[in-house]
This record gives sequence, C-alpha cells and structure tokens, in this order.
Amino acid sequence: MTKTVLALTIGFLVISCLHAQETSPSPCPSATAARSARISFVPPPLEGKVSLGVYNEWGQLVRVLHQEAEFDEFTIGADALSTKWDGKDDYDYDLPAGKYSARGFLVAPMKIGAETITSADAAPPGASSIRIKLVANPLENNERPTVDITAGFDDDDVYLQTIDGLPLVTVIKRQDAKSVSLVAGRDNKNVIVFLSNGANARQVEVSGITKMMAFDCGPFELNPPRFLQHIPARTQFSGRRARWAHRQECLCSGSAGAAPYQECSKRKGERTLITFINPFASQRANSLLVSAR
Repeated sequence: MTKTVLALTIGFLVISCLHAQETSPSPCPSATAARSARISFVPPPLEGKVSLGVYNEWGQLVRVLHQEAEFDEFTIGADALSTKWDGKDDYDYDLPAGKYSARGFLVAPMKIGAETITSADAAPPGASSIRIKLVANPLENNERPTVDITAGFDDDDVYLQTIDGLPLVTVIKRQDAKSVSLVAGRDNKNVIVFLSNGANARQVEVSGITKMMAFDCGPFELNPPRFLQHIPARTQFSGRRARWAHRQECLCSGSAGAAPYQECSKRKGERTLITFINPFASQRANSLLVSAR
C-alpha cells in the first residue's frame, strides 16, 4: 500500500511538471456551471485515509467534505485526486456565493488501545485541546507543521478532531456517553480519550497521533445558486415564501461582514410581508413582473 501511495504521488508530480511546461497552470479548484466546485490535490506520500474540509474566507469550517476517506472515493485524474463540493453546508443548506478554500489531512493508521472503565470522579480533567507536531509534507513548504486537536462525538462515534471540527480518526463507539475529554499521554505521540455518562468513565489510549500530513487545496470562488439569478432584485414575499426569504437572510447573516441578502418586514393584517433584495439578479430577472404571493 505504501509503495502504491508513493508511486501515485510521484506520478502526479511528474505529470504536473510536464503539463506546466505545455500550458499555463490553472487554479486548483474551479467552479462549474452547476454551481459545484471541483477541488483537486496531490496526496501526501503517506499511507492512510483523507479528511477534507471546506472553509469560508474567515477560516470557519462550513462543510466536512470527506471523513476518513479512502483514495478510491476520489476521482483519479491525470495529475491529482479530485472531488466535488455542491456548495452546501453540513445541514444541506446552500451557502452564499463568495471565496472559499479547502484543506485537509492524510491520517496514517493509529493504534487504539483497550477500553478501561473507572468512576467518573476518577477521570482527570481534560484539556480543551492538545497541540501535536505533524509529519512534514514534502510537497509543501511548512517544515514544522502542527495542529490543535480535541475530542468530539456524534450520535454514533467518538473521534479525534481539529479544534475547528474536522474529524480525523474514529476512536470508539459513543454508546451512552454524554461528554468526552482529552488528556495528553506519556509523550507527545499519545493521547487518552475519556467518555463519561455521569456515573462511569471509559478511557481509551490512542497512539501514533503524530502520523499525519496536512495539505492545502487553495482558495476558490463559489457562484450564487442559479435560481437566485431569476428572482427580481426587489421582490415581495408573504407566507411560506416570506419564511424562505427570511432563511436566506439568516444564512448569510451568520458570516462575518455584510449579508448579501437583506429584508424589511411589516405587518399587513395577519400577514408579514418581506421585501427580498437579491444582489445576484440578472437583467432578465429585473425585467420580469413576478407575483410572489
């Protein structure tokens, strides 16, 4: 497997150099007509699985695109692995147009120790995060890469993740755990994960956590959804459509900076009317007389 990964990486690099001599380089991710963004990267020369996230221009994680993915879950191109992002967040809502970036980690297999059970009071207080030193990626210029990790969980599993929420490796099944914490191990290569249900605590030691390489796919632009281009620049909604317009405003107000959607509402009898201001309206949409009631 290791030889396969090395051969794949070297092959990508050689072909990339040949392409660079023939044509001018193009940006790593590119937006398509269907609003999806194509994200490409050369995998680091390490055996393991890929976790990849999409970030907005303020560095906030907006989508876990791949979690502990095998190479065959990506499209193998002439000079890189690639995947597509549909422009949605983890809750399946469309995100506003703008600048985004993608980055991730290739995580080597880790040793998960045997589970032990103690009383909840015996568990030491966990750290909010632990900084670990990663294996340097020879394809990038960062010679001393580090990452801050913490413990997280979902409905099924407990895992190690970056402090911004990108899962890296699944540790154990959650079961009835209500909280998780992380404690540094005997050296900087081990950590201990504690799971508590309030009465008892389970603990698991994870070894080899430094066997990770970080990679960066770079920035890219996400286009606005197609349907927005066909809504007039100033449209009045009521009822269910008013709630939809309000959702668009809330979606964009959650980001730092001015929201591209704005609304002003007023009561008219028992109805709330919302004026939806669409900055992405096309000239054709502006010329239409639309009844949005």
